[in-house]
Amino acid sequence: MLNTFKNLVNNIEATITCEKDFEKEYGINLDDKPIHFAKDKVSKEIQTILKSIDDGLDKSVLNKINTELMYRQIIYDEDLIPYLQIIDIMHYVTGFFKFIPNWDDEKWNDLIRSSKNYLNISENYKFDLKSSNTKVFNRAQSVKYLTIKNCEIKIVEDEIEFISGLDEIYKKLEQKISEFGGINLIFECLAHIDYDSKFKRYIFLKDLNPGDKEPQIPWGYLLNLSLKHLQFKHISKRFKYEKLFKEIIELSTRIINGVYNVQDYSIWPYFYLGLKNLPQHVSNMVLYDSLFTIPQSNILLELELCKYLFSFDYDFFKDNLGFTIDEFVTVGKDFYNIWNKENKPILIQLSKKANYTLSYDTYIKILNFMSHTNNLNNNYIEPDDYQKINFPEKPLLKFNSSSFLLPAVSWSAPNFYESLASFLREPCELQLNKNLNDILGVRLEEFIAILLNKYGINFIKGGKYKFNKNNAECDFVIECEKSIIIIEVKKKVLTRESKSGRNYSIIIDLSKSLLYSQIQAGKVEILLKRNGKISLKENNTRHEILLKNRVIKRISLTQLEYGSLYNQLFIRKFLEAQLNGEFRLENGDDELNKKFEEFIRYGEQFQHQYVELNNLQEEDFNHFIHRCYFMSLSQLFEVIKRSSDNETFDENLPKNLIETGAFDWYYEYGILNK
Repeated sequence: MLNTFKNLVNNIEATITCEKDFEKEYGINLDDKPIHFAKDKVSKEIQTILKSIDDGLDKSVLNKINTELMYRQIIYDEDLIPYLQIIDIMHYVTGFFKFIPNWDDEKWNDLIRSSKNYLNISENYKFDLKSSNTKVFNRAQSVKYLTIKNCEIKIVEDEIEFISGLDEIYKKLEQKISEFGGINLIFECLAHIDYDSKFKRYIFLKDLNPGDKEPQIPWGYLLNLSLKHLQFKHISKRFKYEKLFKEIIELSTRIINGVYNVQDYSIWPYFYLGLKNLPQHVSNMVLYDSLFTIPQSNILLELELCKYLFSFDYDFFKDNLGFTIDEFVTVGKDFYNIWNKENKPILIQLSKKANYTLSYDTYIKILNFMSHTNNLNNNYIEPDDYQKINFPEKPLLKFNSSSFLLPAVSWSAPNFYESLASFLREPCELQLNKNLNDILGVRLEEFIAILLNKYGINFIKGGKYKFNKNNAECDFVIECEKSIIIIEVKKKVLTRESKSGRNYSIIIDLSKSLLYSQIQAGKVEILLKRNGKISLKENNTRHEILLKNRVIKRISLTQLEYGSLYNQLFIRKFLEAQLNGEFRLENGDDELNKKFEEFIRYGEQFQHQYVELNNLQEEDFNHFIHRCYFMSLSQLFEVIKRSSDNETFDENLPKNLIETGAFDWYYEYGILNK
């Protein structure tokens, strides 16, 4: 494709180089015309050609050519600006178009000739390589940087393949981090990341506004690498310290930008995402979260959650762990109280002489249980291999018999729950003959009910009903004056395989959290729209809910966060794909094929539900999708604690019609719900 395009450009000459040429070709005297008349006349020719094509080559072909040209121009220093200018002019004067001519179409003669004519007579046109495609430009610059560091690459159309040299680059970065000190790097990275004191968490924003931008710093990648080299270094000279930190930032940024290319520079690809690109788009979003951000949650909420979830059997807990759940929570809250004053990593050195809330021996026992002792992220080499990151298993790091480190409270908070759950799963099976996940799933719903009650929100929990002659159950229904809010709780989390960017795994995780819970909520909505009411049996009490022209809002709730996937633009595209598309799995093993078949079934159920809703109320899909929420428990808690009754809870739900492009739920919620 590239050579075909280059040959066309090389063989077609401009016919206008000055005003006299224009007057000769068009028979128009420019003496009594504005100076831009000739330029506008030629630009309209380009627009007419491109906008009249409805069955040629897809525009993506031209985008691929443009990308390859930029890669070769920047990485190999080939002189390809004349070809890039022709493509840029086509975009510059036309804006949006869908197709370009087939390669044997004579329209190319007029298109390239007019583009060259425009280039010759337009005084205002200026070509800037970076602003023409910032994402491609930045990646090419990063790849060139890596090739200078002895990486060997191959360019195949618009793709870059790394053939050799990356292993040595990864080692070089780790050598610098080891020299700098992993603990030093944790302190330094967190000092450079914005912190929101209101939500008690660090802020990672995507900048999707127009304009020239530099590659973002992969803070998540650096923080996970820092855990692998846990030592503190006394670097005597400040200049050397700052220089080494800058080198670490530069090299890590070039690696992530050059190898993975998952940073976006504009919000428009999210609006115009095609179904065939959805799996790769999902993969890029999750991989971006893994490389550029860190998982976080509200530690006070996590500790209260742990306290309730693991209080199902006092003796079982204490016999297996050697301490009580209350003592575990007490230690966690002590960490929070220390950290809340300074907002820094916490280094604890215990002394037998000090006066603690609990006994010294109990403290040591709990801290040992909470702590990684060795091999932390030891096998983490390739940046996208999130399955090799084992920090989420425990919240603390142990240095010696009485010294411990908590890297950051919000970062470590989800690990408090995981440390307990992972340890108790097998004993629960062997000693109680019960599945721990089943126990915790039920208690999670009970915990949500406690939160709602605490803030004056009335609800129906576990309401049973009949749907098409089958028994069904709704987790929560909250009635408001203008809305009926349905909450379906799913304990399903985004797995480490998914966080490594495996798109099929991500889609399957989403099917068991977002998609399946929306289907369950859809049953309630269908009955309300079909009959104008629904009867729910809660224990021995029967509740009749009347629709009364109220809006139905559907919340898919997960225990842990799914990062950028909570963004409303993504939710809309994912659910639209279930209605309009057909997913296929290529080369899957038996287990993956089975899971994918389940995902396909969920998609078909969602389609059938939407068709019925559409027939019942002539629902506009865009309006429907803005009533579908995807939230974590931590996010729902932010809504709940700002509420005092059902009406304020409804008012405090996120404004799904507004999109800031930040892709950070807390940041958006903070500015939109002031």
